[in-house]
Amino acid sequence: MDSKVEEEVPVHEEFVQCGGVETLVIKCGHWTDLSNDQGVNRPETLLLIIPGERKLLDPNAQEIKDIYGLHGQVQHKIAFLRTQVPKDMKLILIGHSVASYMILQILKYAPELPVSMP
Repeated sequence: MDSKVEEEVPVHEEFVQCGGVETLVIKCGHWTDLSNDQGVNRPETLLLIIPGERKLLDPNAQEIKDIYGLHGQVQHKIAFLRTQVPKDMKLILIGHSVASYMILQILKYAPELPVSMP
């Protein structure tokens, strides 16, 4: 008799401050804090999906100029990657529509990020 083991992957949401903006982050996996978790459960690679829509929660955000514009969104993603993702973690960035353009701009303005190109 075949027995199948199904493991549920935990999903949780949290808000982080990034560039003066409350930013929603949805995480899948058994870790909660990439920067502080140095254990065996810490992933080697981070898969980051950047949505095509540009929605932010704090209309009073001032740290990033033009936070609602395309350039401001790119700067916000770069700030997020620099502050929330450890420097030694491999990154895979996925985006659709305008997010694909944002990823190209991230690579242009932040070449130090550990993103691999296929």
